[in-house]
Amino acid sequence: MLSYFLPPITNTRPARNVTLGEVYEMIVSEKWAQTTQSLRSLHKEAQSGFKQRQLPFVTFSGTFTQRHNEYLVRHSGLMCLDFDHVGDEASVRALQELLVADHNLEVQLAFRSPSGDGLKVIVKND
Repeated sequence: MLSYFLPPITNTRPARNVTLGEVYEMIVSEKWAQTTQSLRSLHKEAQSGFKQRQLPFVTFSGTFTQRHNEYLVRHSGLMCLDFDHVGDEASVRALQELLVADHNLEVQLAFRSPSGDGLKVIVKND
């Protein structure tokens, strides 16, 4: 289980707990497609503020009563590897394929970052 937080980023209390499967469904859903498209249309300088105000977020490392290490309820056994500024979509896809194929990593989920030029890879960490 993971904690799911509604925007803005200053929100430190989770709205609910979700599974990794639910996170995947949110990522591929039409609900967030328009927000993600709006984010990707912005200049890089404006993207950070937009993400902080508009996008929900998840603590892949587990469930929390508040978003801070000392409020961890239960570790998920997962870790998020975050690769920023990888490049265009083809570069992100190439890195994703490389990491998913790596037998030393137990990749559970890999997806292009909301800004479009990065990659998030969720791996087992237990």
